[in-house]
Amino acid sequence: MRRQMEKGTILLLSFMLISSFSVSSSLPEMKEFFQTYNASQVELLISVPSFGVLGMLVLTGMIERILSERKMIIAGLILVAFCGLVPVFIQDYWLIFWSRLGLGMGTGLINAKAISIISERYQGKERVQMLGLRGSAEVVGSALLTLCVGLLLTYGWRMSFIIYIFAIFILVAFLLFVPYKKRELTKGSRKERTHLTSWQTKYSLVLAVIACVIICINTAISLRLPNMVIDSGFGTAKTASLILSAMQLIGILSGFSFAPLFQQFKKNLLFIATLAFALGQLFLAISMNTWFLTLAALLAGFTYSICLTAIFNAMSGRLPAGILNKATSYVLIGCNLGGAFSPFVLRVMDWFLPSFTAIFLCFSFVLLWVAGLAFTLKSRIKGE
Repeated sequence: MRRQMEKGTILLLSFMLISSFSVSSSLPEMKEFFQTYNASQVELLISVPSFGVLGMLVLTGMIERILSERKMIIAGLILVAFCGLVPVFIQDYWLIFWSRLGLGMGTGLINAKAISIISERYQGKERVQMLGLRGSAEVVGSALLTLCVGLLLTYGWRMSFIIYIFAIFILVAFLLFVPYKKRELTKGSRKERTHLTSWQTKYSLVLAVIACVIICINTAISLRLPNMVIDSGFGTAKTASLILSAMQLIGILSGFSFAPLFQQFKKNLLFIATLAFALGQLFLAISMNTWFLTLAALLAGFTYSICLTAIFNAMSGRLPAGILNKATSYVLIGCNLGGAFSPFVLRVMDWFLPSFTAIFLCFSFVLLWVAGLAFTLKSRIKGE
């Protein structure tokens, strides 16, 4: 029983990793409240945590010399709870901006550890299953939090940020059910932990690029879907919240489906999932009503989760455990660059793409290129 509680709590560490985008349904009301700031500046409040995450990932090596894995996770959860709740009590733009950056720093302390802790504690089929479930925990957490935001919007946009109180409950569970395990390293393994060969570096960087593009596009969906629903007459901000929740709740299915899909497609799974994600963008582009838009979002949400899990599984399965933390940091940096720069990418696209349809069509074509990159990955990098 305690073993299951440990597994469940480790999965809970991923519950709030992408919670910064759960409050995106409140963007229309936030744009009305912060009328002295342009739309891109208000959207930046949603994505700025990615810069905090990025900063922590870059400093991971230095932080690990000061804090143990356990202390990093505890500090991260405390930062998420404290900084996440600031907008509930303070509605100054710049104070919210810096608190959201702090939220990202807290998330960054947890981010790499939430993945590497699975790769270090579990092996074989159990590891594949846990990585699949970790992906589910991430998107299910985001979906449930997004749903809560939709309900809380009745009381105003500021109340939607109360969802970050969940970090306190996760902290308590972590302290109670995840025992401290000191990792024993030999002299040789210490050397291996800090050194990647040329092909391992290339392999990690290519996966980081793929993750960056996929995250950027998925973030763009979260940022633009609320306005797309309202401007197209498909519904209200609450409708958008429900669609975004459904899009992420499909992550439950993707998490349980990952192991059998991996058994079926092996190394080609990332390529196939990226193609399907591109198809989801095409369907979003041509959506003519609420139901079609919802189905397109569900396809995008399912394949997005499969793509990310396939990336991290590829790293865990093909890189030695000693260097996994460093390689994971590369990919997570790519993930957070994608999330952080998504509003700026959208702003540039707004200059020459006149509609939501054109933007999602462009995303579809970009993902075809990414699918090609995923297909050639194993043949292009020596050592795979």
